[in-house]
Amino acid sequence: MDGILLESVLEHAAVPMAIMAVTGEVEWANPAFTELTGYRVADLIGRGAWRYATPSPADHDAIERAVLAGQIWRGYIWSHRRDGSAYVAETVIGPVRGSDGAIRRCFAVKCDVTSTFREERRTHEAKEGLDLAAETAGLGFWDWDLRTGAMAFNRVLQDMTGYSPDQVKASFHAWRGLLHPEDAGGVLAGLLACLRGKRPDFDAVFRVRQADGGYRHMRGRGRVVHRDGAGKALRFIGTFLEVSGQVRMEQQARQAGKLEALGLLASGVAHDFNNLLTVINGNLELLRSRVDHDEASLRCVELAAGAGNRAATLSQRVLSFSRPEEQRYAVVSFNDAVNEAVRFAAQLIEEDIRLETSLEPELRTVCGDIALFQQVMVNLILNARDAPPRGGRIRIETRNVDLAEPVLAGNEELPSGSYVQVTVADSGEGMDEETLAQIFQPFDTARSRRGGPGLGLSTAYATVRQFGGGIGVESRAGSGTTFRIYLPAAEGAAEETPQPVCQVSGGDATILLVEDDGDVRHFATTALENRGYTVLAAADAAEAERMAAGSTIDAVVADVILPDGRGTELAARLRLRQPDLRVLFISGYGPDAFEEGDAEAESFLPKPFTADLLALRLAEVLHSGRRRCAMVVDDDPAILRFLAGALGQAGFDVITAGDGREAMALAAARQVDIVVTDLVMPEVEGIELIGSLRRLRPPMPVVAISGAFNGDFLRVAVGLGAQAALAKPFTAEQLVASVRCALQSVNGHG
Repeated sequence: MDGILLESVLEHAAVPMAIMAVTGEVEWANPAFTELTGYRVADLIGRGAWRYATPSPADHDAIERAVLAGQIWRGYIWSHRRDGSAYVAETVIGPVRGSDGAIRRCFAVKCDVTSTFREERRTHEAKEGLDLAAETAGLGFWDWDLRTGAMAFNRVLQDMTGYSPDQVKASFHAWRGLLHPEDAGGVLAGLLACLRGKRPDFDAVFRVRQADGGYRHMRGRGRVVHRDGAGKALRFIGTFLEVSGQVRMEQQARQAGKLEALGLLASGVAHDFNNLLTVINGNLELLRSRVDHDEASLRCVELAAGAGNRAATLSQRVLSFSRPEEQRYAVVSFNDAVNEAVRFAAQLIEEDIRLETSLEPELRTVCGDIALFQQVMVNLILNARDAPPRGGRIRIETRNVDLAEPVLAGNEELPSGSYVQVTVADSGEGMDEETLAQIFQPFDTARSRRGGPGLGLSTAYATVRQFGGGIGVESRAGSGTTFRIYLPAAEGAAEETPQPVCQVSGGDATILLVEDDGDVRHFATTALENRGYTVLAAADAAEAERMAAGSTIDAVVADVILPDGRGTELAARLRLRQPDLRVLFISGYGPDAFEEGDAEAESFLPKPFTADLLALRLAEVLHSGRRRCAMVVDDDPAILRFLAGALGQAGFDVITAGDGREAMALAAARQVDIVVTDLVMPEVEGIELIGSLRRLRPPMPVVAISGAFNGDFLRVAVGLGAQAALAKPFTAEQLVASVRCALQSVNGHG
């Protein structure tokens, strides 16, 4: 091709072209070049090309070196047009040799890529902003190229797992290796369904291994964003988010649901159990008075009664799964709970199992219920008993620990502070990971799989949490199991819990007793007849109405749920004929036996009950035309709330006072039936208050309470006329019993 023809082709080419000297002066440019730049050819000829283009100094040097070396340079150069507007040109510059082969000129070919360049820059900036937002929100991105298997992740994955970039290769195989073995199958099946088009999106929760060997729960989502003509997936984009906290909350919700279901079962079981205990404990109480001169027989009765009382406590704990229970707090020694539990459990452990204890002599006290703590220890010991296949060892340790930083005990994060740590370790078979994850679930524990009740560990878990602690478990198959309990340390020394005693007198009233359980009916009839009452005993509502129609009755003692209706409905019908009829309800279901709208819940005695408790509650119902008013006096707001709550739930109207001076003012202005007062208070002391009350209203009964001076003040209070005395700490049941005893002793009724 001759020169004229070549020049003609270049002149009409649509691509901007120019010929320049090696030093950069323009010698020729085609119309496409002038159209791109806005300059005329005359403006360009003889002038340096870099006047219209602004490559960096490094690019300028690279261009000159490449041309002089006979090479082609390719790159992007910012340039400006004649009107001052800027553009980006993808540029190719190469050498032009003369007839002698020397490089004397160079050519330049340009392509305007401004729009593409700006779009890429906007995309890049948007991606950077999105990455920043994702990292701030903890959201991870993954981009999977299915043609190569390569995976790209943002930095969030590193932050979540603790791996450095060089520890995990950006490939699907490496990512799959981080999945928990139990989750990998489900995750891969979900991904495969998505890739094959059987499912539009991937959405799964799975565990990912951390750099420290642990696992975190993550939720992965994604979809195929590019397929080929045959529908084969080529590119997959997704996100992942850590959801460990959410999973933990869902597990707790499921646990709560199981406990709620257990509550329905527990309510029914406890009803029958409480009926049996009413008969057992009540008749043992009656039998005790007949064998008081036979020490051997009396000892047998007392042992049986003690077991019956523990069974009654267990029944109440079972009921706690079906209804909220008021927490009972006292400062106690956990060593006492351990010793009592060991004494009891030792009778149930085979001789080839060694039970060892190592108890901290100066163990801190804890705040809680000693009976519930004993149950926790018995449950753990019996669980450990079932672990060794043949013989073995169970070791129990207590010690003081100070946590400098929060610690995870099971699912509970315990704050830093002072704790009592209790360890129960066995040398048994241990548990696999699946069993360990369900160890505290009701009827799904290691013991249930060995034929045990499967309730003890869930009860222990609930009790420890109730009092602000945590319980964790460590175990491996073949290496035994270790439980560790942490309970917040309390201030002050543990004190012995008093047991109020009150001899209850009877009356000459006629009582209609309605109870479908024959054994309970017989016991209650005997208990009331022994106290002088005339008892008409009926097995159902129909029989009770026939008896009431032909007799004059003073009060009704009725089971809430009867074979032919409800006790509350029976009481309503009986009151149509006798509006002032007094009613006391009993039930083995606890307060949950009452339905919404039942107005008699305040006159209620839960099963199991003793003859004395039945007589106390009946006397209260017979002689109280109104709710009794109790005034509680204590300078400690927490104790004051406890006293008021316990008596309020027992059916009393309660008024409160923070010291003796305020109490005297209230007693002078209000009708008060009984006073419960602390003895050591600012302003007017409790001792002085008792004396003032005797002068103001001599018949007023008083219950003195105190935790000071080893009970010396309590003896003084009784000497001044207090009808009952309770040493702190005490339970709500003991407080109510003492108040009713005091009312009985003064007024002849509770």
